[in-house]
Amino acid sequence: MELSRIADPRARNAERDLDALTHILEQLTSLARADAVDPSAYQRANLSLIGAEVTEMTAPFVFDQDKSIEFVDHGTTPVTVIPALVENMLRNLIENAVKHNPPGTRIVVTCGPGPLVSVEDNGKGLVDLPEHHEDLGYVKRSGQIGLGLKIVHRISELHQAKIAIDTAPDQGTKVTIDFAAAA
Repeated sequence: MELSRIADPRARNAERDLDALTHILEQLTSLARADAVDPSAYQRANLSLIGAEVTEMTAPFVFDQDKSIEFVDHGTTPVTVIPALVENMLRNLIENAVKHNPPGTRIVVTCGPGPLVSVEDNGKGLVDLPEHHEDLGYVKRSGQIGLGLKIVHRISELHQAKIAIDTAPDQGTKVTIDFAAAA
């Protein structure tokens, strides 16, 4: 599509709609992939290396959205995981911190000590947590689907990892994933 060549404001709206649909399709694909896991895909990995790589890969996106990102490594222990899924989990948490917070928000990805990984921001806190509905799954009060958080939970389940979410209005959110069961 050549929407970028069209000067009409409706073309910008169509571009935003296409970007949103593409993102939803990518998330649904990620969720489907998480449900079809080959046991041989698990391998020993270093969470610090995964965290550093994801932070580096997402940094341009974060900076383009007028946010900052930092990586802190306290040393991790080797774990048996599916590295691509752990990358996906961290990317989703970073993207959520970017999308749901105001300009100037600081995001910190921390690995360790031990088999811990966290993504923390100093933004507005989780003010729109998804609610579970029997037929619909998780739907946010704003009407958004909340697929990113669902993907994070599903990947955690596959690794028997525990998730802790600490959040407070106007003080930010910290999501910590404990991979002790995968160590």
